[in-house]
Amino acid sequence: MPCEHCPLERAEGAPPVPLATFLDRLTTCDGCPRLAAEEATPLVRLLADRHREAARAIRGLENEIRKLKRELKEAASAAEEYEGRVATLEHFQKRSSQEVEEELRAQLELVRQQGAEMQAMSTPIIRVWEGVMVLPIIGSVDSARAATMMERLLEEVASSGPAYAIVDLTGLATADTATVNHLVQMSSAVRLLGARVIFTGIQRGVAHALATSGELFAVTTLGSVKEALRRIV
Repeated sequence: MPCEHCPLERAEGAPPVPLATFLDRLTTCDGCPRLAAEEATPLVRLLADRHREAARAIRGLENEIRKLKRELKEAASAAEEYEGRVATLEHFQKRSSQEVEEELRAQLELVRQQGAEMQAMSTPIIRVWEGVMVLPIIGSVDSARAATMMERLLEEVASSGPAYAIVDLTGLATADTATVNHLVQMSSAVRLLGARVIFTGIQRGVAHALATSGELFAVTTLGSVKEALRRIV
């Protein structure tokens, strides 16, 4: 391709062409009319071809060097990140076992407190009016939850001295023998403190479990909280 300005020529008094510019021009110097002319000897053509090849080779090397520099920079960054992680691990390894135990103990205490708060939230006690409270039970009742319910209910009965404690079982769809025993024990404990317990909203599965356990004589049951409040009034 003919060049607008031949890279092999320089006007008199013109500054020298930078090497990068010279190489760029030389790599595209194909089909030069000067080399195709009759006065161009085979040696000149050979030298021109070798110059073009050398220019392209240098350009390729420069691109490869830039690529290697990028890879080296990325490797250095990865090595720095790795060294940071190693330093962090060494820091943790140097910590004394006492610090680790204290941290673990604090985390366990936090979990215990959160568990207690969740248990308390799952056992709300509602004061309907003076002397009457309602404990709605929703979901399954295991030994841990039964103990929490009994403890909270007994605390409320002992502190405020209500005459009636309504335990609403509308949200308890089924019950096994252990659950029934928990409910009966809770009722007996509340009665020992001088309050009466009324179970309301008993579902079919809970009723079957109560009948099977033979503890029906130990509990007072009504259809709903509303009916129990009417009975109390």
